[in-house]
Amino acid sequence: MFSISASEAQKAFPSVIERSQQEIVSVTCRGRSIMLAMSPRVFQDYVDAQLALDAKNNGMLSVTETKVSLDRYRNGEQ
Repeated sequence: MFSISASEAQKAFPSVIERSQQEIVSVTCRGRSIMLAMSPRVFQDYVDAQLALDAKNNGMLSVTETKVSLDRYRNGEQ
């Protein structure tokens, strides 16, 4: 996760948008995170990773097995 101050984010907003296409960008104010910026693809990757970890922690599928299952689901395979 990339972190940038709110004042710097205002000055370099186009680069914040560009960076958010690849990773989560944390915008901070006085050293505390006040918002996160991310593209829909980065958000979906994050959600998928969380689902995979939750499944693994609950004894369901491994992270790799969950990724394969999610890919099949997205491709309309059953």
